[in-house]
Amino acid sequence: MRISNWATQFNAKIICSEDRPDNPTGDMIYRIKDVFTTCDGSWDPSNATGAIEQWATSSYLLPPNDPTYFDDAGGAHHIFARVLDLEGKPITNQDEFICWSDGVHLLGQANFAQYIKMTITPKARSGWGNQPIWSSFSPARGETGPWAWCPRGAADVIVGGGLPDNLHISWFVVWQAEKRAPGEIDDEPGDETGENLPPNLAALRQAAWGR
Repeated sequence: MRISNWATQFNAKIICSEDRPDNPTGDMIYRIKDVFTTCDGSWDPSNATGAIEQWATSSYLLPPNDPTYFDDAGGAHHIFARVLDLEGKPITNQDEFICWSDGVHLLGQANFAQYIKMTITPKARSGWGNQPIWSSFSPARGETGPWAWCPRGAADVIVGGGLPDNLHISWFVVWQAEKRAPGEIDDEPGDETGENLPPNLAALRQAAWGR
């Protein structure tokens, strides 16, 4: 997993699929692979607050002649989402992404429907979907952006989308599909302490849940 320094400084949190209050099931799990931000829609790495890092530009800003060209990459106050299949190719017919701004706990409510479908559903060419946002928050005060989003199904959830100090920051999150092992259960030994998690994910999980 790659998480940009700015996404971390903006207090983004990741909720593992296994930790979701609705305990989603299924043969496929969508794991967060990359998280990064842009400032004012720019994909040029710089020292600006929220600026993109080189690895993200190299990985996702492709030339117009590329078959998966990302034509709306310059959105300046959006949350973006993309899902990769088992082979790492973008899924352009992903059912849809959902996003909401009232807390991950709502997933635990029966018949939860307090979400919206992303305004731009996954595009046939790039696989990116997005939703414009306007909510401001202050990272310096320990605040986290209100928006959470994820693909439908068993998926990790990203929490913290918003405009830090009302800056034009866009958030980009990439999930990758992986098959659930036969007979796999959600709470494997060591998961409660983050023992089996990559360091970055363990840190963000600690921030989200205090464990």
